[in-house]
Amino acid sequence: MNTVILQIAFRNIFRDKKRTFSLGITYTIVAIILMILLAFTNGVIINFGNNLSKSFVGHLNVYGQYKDNGKILDIIPDYFKIEDAIRKTFSGKVEIYPRISMFSRIYNKGYTKSSSITGVVLERESQSLKSQINFVKGNFDEFLSEERAVIIPVDLANYFEFNLNDEFIVSTKTIYGAYNTATFIIKGIYKNTNPFAQNMIYSHFEYLQKIMLYPEKAASSLLIFTESIKGADEKRMILIKELSKDPTYMVEKPVIQRQEGGIRMGGNTKSRKIFTESPIYKYHLTIFTLEEILSALNQMINSIRTFAYIVTLVMLLIIGISLYVNIRMTINDQMREIGTMRTIGMSANKVVGLYIYENIFLAMIFTILGILISLILIVLFGQVIKFNVPIDISFLFDKGHLVLIPKFLDMISILIVLTLFSAIFSYIPAKYAGKIKPIDALNAVH
Repeated sequence: MNTVILQIAFRNIFRDKKRTFSLGITYTIVAIILMILLAFTNGVIINFGNNLSKSFVGHLNVYGQYKDNGKILDIIPDYFKIEDAIRKTFSGKVEIYPRISMFSRIYNKGYTKSSSITGVVLERESQSLKSQINFVKGNFDEFLSEERAVIIPVDLANYFEFNLNDEFIVSTKTIYGAYNTATFIIKGIYKNTNPFAQNMIYSHFEYLQKIMLYPEKAASSLLIFTESIKGADEKRMILIKELSKDPTYMVEKPVIQRQEGGIRMGGNTKSRKIFTESPIYKYHLTIFTLEEILSALNQMINSIRTFAYIVTLVMLLIIGISLYVNIRMTINDQMREIGTMRTIGMSANKVVGLYIYENIFLAMIFTILGILISLILIVLFGQVIKFNVPIDISFLFDKGHLVLIPKFLDMISILIVLTLFSAIFSYIPAKYAGKIKPIDALNAVH
């Protein structure tokens, strides 16, 4: 009998096509909205992380301090030693990019501007930079050939009226606090496809070492790329354990302070005091994860998801009202059939089940249809349609395409939620059909 009820329920979906499509379209729209919004938030997180990790953040990021004759220097003095520990810790593929960040003031033709210059080890990062940088003038080979060479963004070149092979002077503080000046020569003017590296000036690592008076093996930071971003916190703990085997190292996670509009990350004040005063510790390392930096996105992501949930609740309310009205109308139209089914022995519960199953099938069919349509739209907007994107929101896009990442778990969740909703909200009007006495249903006149 249960199989018969399922067959009748499925057949009934297509009896009243107007009712079916009016209700079904609502399920389809809800499924499309949820799929696209969830794919969008997934895409924002992935795209944001990918762009950050290609600019100035790795999966793990090491920053250091060093005690030199009582003076605290914000450097990693011997990054080769840290590299050995990293490679020992991570047996799989790992890439390590030493960086030097030099905050300076640029002077040229009466113009002046504060800017940061990033020193990169070109033997390691050439391929990564080439994949992001589109040269307007110059080329990468010219950049490699000259120790004082820099490549600069178009906006900075326009501001200073720079051209290829122009030289300019910068003033900066060395790690010891004294001011130093240096001359750079422009060997490339570029546009960056990475929204987080639009204004970066790239220089040779070794040249910045000299200007900043760094020791030969010193760096400002180490960007670590493992095989996957997943499990970054666990990887960090393993690395901390390995580095802490040296009693002269104090190694810790950053302090994260949640504030209005985002988060603030920094060192532990208490730890800094211990490091400063302790005669044992010589090195202080702080290890950030990309996930911690991405957590600054939580507020924006939560806002998008909240909007999606509000839209969904409104749509579900419309579906709930439509379900009640449609089922009651259907019951009134099918009084004779209900009376006949009850007369031949169908129980009240099975009559109730008949209408619930009918709406479950309807929800499933049109929800799956909505998911399929949304996948087509995701491909269309994610791979075919290209937008002219302003820099302010370029982190939402990849080369002009929206980054939309659908997940199978999201599809299953949407299908389950809408199906359960249909079953629950079908019960009350369906229960009315089960209470109708056979004689009353057979005698009903419409």
